[in-house]
Formats: sequence, C-alpha cells, structure tokens
Amino acid sequence: MKRAAAAIHLIPIRRRGAWVVAVLLVLLQGSGAGGIRSDRWRWSNPLPHGNNVLDMLANSELSVQVGDAGAVHIQRLDERWAPVDTGVDRYLRGVALMGDRILVSGEGGTLLWSDDGEQFLPAQLSPANDIDWFEGVAASSQRAVAVGDNGTIYTSTNGLAWTQVASGTTEWLRGVAFGGGAFVAVGENGKILRSSTSAASWAATASGTAQHLNRVRYLGLGGLGKFYAVGNQGVVLRSDTGTTWTPLASGT
Repeated sequence: MKRAAAAIHLIPIRRRGAWVVAVLLVLLQGSGAGGIRSDRWRWSNPLPHGNNVLDMLANSELSVQVGDAGAVHIQRLDERWAPVDTGVDRYLRGVALMGDRILVSGEGGTLLWSDDGEQFLPAQLSPANDIDWFEGVAASSQRAVAVGDNGTIYTSTNGLAWTQVASGTTEWLRGVAFGGGAFVAVGENGKILRSSTSAASWAATASGTAQHLNRVRYLGLGGLGKFYAVGNQGVVLRSDTGTTWTPLASGT
C-alpha cells in the first residue's frame, strides 16, 4: 500500500492592509491519482471556523452558532465544533430551540428547522415571504416567533409551518425572546412589543429610548427571570414582565 504524500503550499493573502501567509495542507492519495475529497478540508486557523457568528445558543448538551453564507456550527458533549450543510448560502441571523428542534432564521425570509442538527429543512411560510430578513427567533415549548424587517412577525406551533400575524408597526424588529409567559420583540427607534404565550396579538410598550434596540434575552428560570434589551449608544434596559422597562448603566 502506498503512503499518502503531503504537499504544503504557501499562498500570500492580502487582508486588512497586511500580508499574511496561509498554509494549505493537501493530502494526496497514493501517487496523486484521483481528486481531492472536499470533506477532508477543515479550517485550521482560527478555530473552530472563520465565519462571523451572528447568533448563538447553548445549553448543557448542545451549542449552536449561526452566521455568514448559511453557516451553522454545532457542538455537542464531545466539545468539538462541526459544520453543518444547511443547503442555503444566505446570512443566518437567529437561532432558538423549540424542545429538541433547532430553529434558524435569516436573510430573505429564511426559516429552517432540524431535529438532529445534521439535516436542516426549509419551513413553509404563509404568506410566502422571500424579501424580509428574519433578524431573530425565539420559542416556548408550544410556540415559536420570528421577527424582522418592516415589523414582520411570523409564528408557528411546530417550527415547520409559519403564519404571519399583525405587529402594529413598520419598525424593523431586530430581536425576540420568550420568558415568564410572554414574548418580547425589540427593534429600531426604541420599539418594544409584547405578547402573551399565543403570540397572536402584540402591544407596544414604552421603552424610554429612541435608540435602536438590537437584541433581547430572558435571563432566569420560570417567572423568576428578567428581560434584558441592549441597543445603540450603550443602551441597556431591564424588565420583569416586558411591560415596564428600567434603564441600566452599561458603562459604555
């Protein structure tokens, strides 16, 4: 049996005004016959990959990153990050868990779902929407919500089929969270919307700021947690229920 030959190629790459050298290690089978298998290529630096991470979730058993060009990376108990072929090349902007089901939202009306973290499938939207970006997605055990451009909100009971609901705003929504029996969505010009667990109707709540709000999270368990919203100019807001908001000093 012939041993694989290794060829190292030094390729100069222009990046941010400085010359760097990329090292490509190519394993050639036998005497070089046959093509190079694409599944043997891996990012070597930086690890685990070189894509922008635009959202991430983590629990005790699973971590998921989503980002540029349809990139999804998953880490399980073995602590190794592995890329997943999502079948799309669009920017992915949000990720959430609905039970064990992974939900991903992104550019141009992209909503994906996966039960095994290996195969992602496109969800069905009613009405169809391939224009508005879904900037954020969140889920309870029984309802999922995706929010995005032009005040767009879609909801789902399973993550596979989504239906649009009225948001009452045309402000672009940049994030959504669930906790304490409520969904909260945040967006541009200080817009905050709140809904019950059904996510069927949404009401605006006073944020006390005109800054763009970029993300919102519910930190804590059950009804003991709080909502935190963050935005431009170092804005940080906190709320017990998503109805009344208190500004916090961020130090930035």
